[in-house]
Amino acid sequence: MTMLQSVLHVPSLDTPAWSVSAEWVANLLFPFLALLCLRRSWLWIGLSGLISLITLPILVHLPALINEPKRAGLLDIWNYETVYPALRCIADFMLGMIVFRVSRLNWIKQITALNWFAPILFCLILTLMCIKQADILIVVLFPLFILALISETNLVSRIIGSLPVYRLGELSYAIYLIHNQMNYFMLVLVKKLVALGVNYTGTYVLAMLIFAVIVIILAEFAYRFIEKPARNYINNFVVKKSTPVLAFK
Repeated sequence: MTMLQSVLHVPSLDTPAWSVSAEWVANLLFPFLALLCLRRSWLWIGLSGLISLITLPILVHLPALINEPKRAGLLDIWNYETVYPALRCIADFMLGMIVFRVSRLNWIKQITALNWFAPILFCLILTLMCIKQADILIVVLFPLFILALISETNLVSRIIGSLPVYRLGELSYAIYLIHNQMNYFMLVLVKKLVALGVNYTGTYVLAMLIFAVIVIILAEFAYRFIEKPARNYINNFVVKKSTPVLAFK
């Protein structure tokens, strides 16, 4: 109920919620991180970014994680018995805030406005996603990729900014929390398709497509009838309780 699984060292009711708990901790620390990353000098910004980047490879090689058999990649740091998930999230959170800070620099805008910058980074990240142990490199490249999308003049920015992709982005939170529960359904579906005589490769492709469609449909319902109404209720409650000075959009 407190969403503090990542610091209380207990498992989540819904498996992916371990990372939502870590994000919740980062949000609770936001005022202090904002003071550090958004209000201090560039020396502090550089040190914060360096510490964040160094934290990730250090976490990867800590004793509690080095032999974790279920890790899908180096940064698959979800161990319930440690505070490492929260530390990983805070490090990434700080990198995101630093990206916001540097995005206002003119020379950064000039570099990221180059039309070839985003497509090259996009292809490089997709390639690295096919390599199991390359996730640290992906995290390092993502701040640059986000900066490259700001100009909205390149092909990648236009595709990612299209309505279908934007809608999937709105549903992404619900998709993330729902998809793991549907894994069991997909495994049963594979067995049923094999029994019907579908070939091995076709079985998994068809099962994945059905799985994706069902998850997106369920996410749409969750977004429309749970997430969005709850968000509106909380926002309206906060605005009503705020003083006139603070009640602004």
